[in-house]
Amino acid sequence: MSWPLYRLLLIVSLIPLALAALALRNVPVPPEPAQPITVNGRAVVDQARQFMAAHGSRPCCEPGTPGELAAARWMARELRPFDPSPQTVPFAANLAWQANPVAMENVIAYKPGPQPGVIVVIAHRDGRSAETAAGSALLVELARQLDQLPLQRGVALVSTDGGTTGGQGAADLARHWPEAGQIATAIVIASVGSATDGRLQLLLRPAVPRGTSPTAVATLSEQLQRTTRAAPSLPGAYDQLSGYAVPYAAYEQGELLQGGVPALTVSDGGPLNGPPYSASSLDSAQLGRIGSAVATAVMQLDVAPSIEPAGDPVLFLGGRVTRGWLVQLALGTLLLPVLACVLHLIAGLRRRKVPLAPGMRALVWRTSAWIVALVTLWVLTVMPGRLMPRVADVPLPGRTGVTSLGLLITLAVPLLWWRFVSRPRLVLVAPVTGTERTGGLAAGLAGAMFATLLLTAVNPFALVLVLPAVHAWLWLAHAARVNRRTMLAVWAVGLVGPLALVFELWNGQGVGSQTPRALVAMTASGYLTPAIPICLALFTAAAMQLLSLVTGRYSPPHPPAV
Repeated sequence: MSWPLYRLLLIVSLIPLALAALALRNVPVPPEPAQPITVNGRAVVDQARQFMAAHGSRPCCEPGTPGELAAARWMARELRPFDPSPQTVPFAANLAWQANPVAMENVIAYKPGPQPGVIVVIAHRDGRSAETAAGSALLVELARQLDQLPLQRGVALVSTDGGTTGGQGAADLARHWPEAGQIATAIVIASVGSATDGRLQLLLRPAVPRGTSPTAVATLSEQLQRTTRAAPSLPGAYDQLSGYAVPYAAYEQGELLQGGVPALTVSDGGPLNGPPYSASSLDSAQLGRIGSAVATAVMQLDVAPSIEPAGDPVLFLGGRVTRGWLVQLALGTLLLPVLACVLHLIAGLRRRKVPLAPGMRALVWRTSAWIVALVTLWVLTVMPGRLMPRVADVPLPGRTGVTSLGLLITLAVPLLWWRFVSRPRLVLVAPVTGTERTGGLAAGLAGAMFATLLLTAVNPFALVLVLPAVHAWLWLAHAARVNRRTMLAVWAVGLVGPLALVFELWNGQGVGSQTPRALVAMTASGYLTPAIPICLALFTAAAMQLLSLVTGRYSPPHPPAV
């Protein structure tokens, strides 16, 4: 390794990272209205009780149940003060854990304005918790407040279906509502009104690498801080980076962003589908504050001279924002030291006549097992029996659509391939020379670098998964001068990226122990772009080759009979 070259390029690669930090900027907020809107929290609680009573004794509150559809008709009646003829939009959605499509309905109350652009407020109607009822009640109260005000832009109040099952109603709105292309901002109300002391949260995580409107985030954040006396929490830097790298959005803003609609969600951190209805758990003061903040933010955005659109990813850090392409550039340039050192290593080995072909063939055999695993996973989605999810929706805890039999087959097929096809060609049968180990090391590093470059072309944000590994593994040869345990420790540093992602999904996104199944479901269904699993499979094969070197089990490929 050329460590002087590595140090020089590492210093150079830090320049774009510094530029991204220096490019942080404040987002201008539209002027506040002369008279901020005040929402009566007690009235919201009363509306929530009426919403619960609208179900009657009918089964509730999964999408498509009689009680939930009855609540849709109640919402249409209650939104008439804002729109005399609210539109009821029926549609059917496929769910990963259901054999047949489920009937759902959106209710849209829309009032056009003289200026272009539409501001949308959304609350999902399905769910058995009192907070679901509170979100729908807030929508009704907002209809009464906004009906009396002159509007410059169009305003739509939407009661969606499928909010607790992956955001199918929001997806249908973004794809099929005629005015969807004119939406300047969509504010989603989810899990609000519980009597908790926690800060409110603004959720921005997308279902695709797409950013929301900075103007909307800054405006709603300012209003929530004014009414609640505490700034709402925004996702941390890693939450946002991992959200662009491996999208996972349980809330409706994810589907809206995927459909090109700038959206964000306000939540108090409660679960989407919490404990059964109990109006006593609602905090009228909290609901009044949230309703006032949302209504005033709508009025601010309504009179804003311009609203910064959504599109390319952006990162919100400490109340300021930076462009996502600067972060992508910074992540990409961090590859330069590794790329230069690996190329320098390969060139030096070729000058010394060290054969690299055996190591590359060994890498190909290891890669074959991981490719077989991916192919098996994708084949299971089209086989009878619904062993794997066929619907590219977000896999929710307990509803991933991944069966135990499907998991068993996904594990068994590549293991059988490895045992009877790959391993006979790679098992250690004779002492391995230092030259052969060096060729295997170079091939493993080159394979990891190749997979990383492909990942950069697919989604530069995904580099957060592999950057620690490619930098750490350059030190394997130096660690070999100490002992095998040091080599193993250096190799284990490369697991930081994947483990951080698992921790974020497990803890940060609330997937919990269902995280492995959720990752399998995302790969199988196509929710995660297939190119990313392929790149990660190539990278994992390279990692396994380096692990075989670290543990002393590496062997160049040979005929199975040897």
